[in-house]
Amino acid sequence: MVVANASGKLSANPLQWITNGNNMYNANSGYVAIGISNPEFNLQVNDANLDRSILITNGISGTSIFDGLRIRLNSLLANI
Repeated sequence: MVVANASGKLSANPLQWITNGNNMYNANSGYVAIGISNPEFNLQVNDANLDRSILITNGISGTSIFDGLRIRLNSLLANI
């Protein structure tokens, strides 16, 4: 498996991933992040483009920005 770090550098580290049939999960005990290299929560997402949204879709809901479940902050200072 080849993975990319936050800088886009590719590396192969199969020891971090475990497969079980069609499922794959990370075996690390730390946090998971997208767009940030030092997460402080179980899942932390940082959007450098200031869109401040997460879109979750599937094959039934469709894949456009108008489909599925969208979680979005309306303010830079918003707390949920």
